[in-house]
Amino acid sequence: MKKILTLFTAIAFSGTILIAGSCGDSSKQAKSTTGGAANTHNVVIIHLKEINGQGQLKMSDSNNPSFTATDDLETEVYPGTTVLWIPKKGSGIKEIMTIMPFSRGNIMNKAAEHIPNSNRLMYEVPLNAPMGEKEKYIILIKDDDDNTHLIDPYLKIPPDL
Repeated sequence: MKKILTLFTAIAFSGTILIAGSCGDSSKQAKSTTGGAANTHNVVIIHLKEINGQGQLKMSDSNNPSFTATDDLETEVYPGTTVLWIPKKGSGIKEIMTIMPFSRGNIMNKAAEHIPNSNRLMYEVPLNAPMGEKEKYIILIKDDDDNTHLIDPYLKIPPDL
């Protein structure tokens, strides 16, 4: 009985630590540019939904998943935000070749990194990225027919927290 009580106490304590650890600093939370709910984990996922026959890419982000843009998605981020690009199954995207700055800027100053053994890329917005900036970046993808497409959406840090 004593062992079961000790095990239960350890599980309850671990659960409390996990719950407390998931509470982030709200001053750095990502918010939607279109009025969606704030992202509470300081991670923004950009969903690459579909490449069509004209080479246009439908995308959305976790700030407002119900909003879909074609080619020119504008995603709000904050200094320290981790951005993940994830192609949807059946999107027609065979490979994300690279994601990189259009020109070296303050929000995106280097190429996103490939996540090993996946078709996903990740980038962390620098902590010193200034507020109130918007930058174009490049997504280079290969479709299921081995055609390459260049898309140029935006990352944006709003003027205030």
